Amino acid sequence: MHMTNKGAAWGVFSSFPELLIIFRIILIGALFYWLLFYSTTRKYQIAVLIILTGAIGNVVDFFLYGHVIDMIHFTFWGYDYPVFNLADSMIFLSTLFIIGSGLISDGR
Repeated sequence: MHMTNKGAAWGVFSSFPELLIIFRIILIGALFYWLLFYSTTRKYQIAVLIILTGAIGNVVDFFLYGHVIDMIHFTFWGYDYPVFNLADSMIFLSTLFIIGSGLISDGR
């Protein structure tokens, strides 16, 4: 399935694509800054690099096509999931890893 998305996840802020792209670029810059000057462990560095890769991929899509291209779609146990792309998956899974790692290490 081929879908386009001018907003963030599920089309949020699709009425403000210019503001969203500025926010994304600032966020990418902030993550690069953190990675260069504040990152502490290798596992977080790798997770942030994966997030950056996904975020940059979505920004490149926006500059090339004026929208992000979503193409992965599936139905699981009767639930029809929203269409997404590989970059979205990378961002989501790495963020989930960082949150999970933080919860596990705080629980010790």
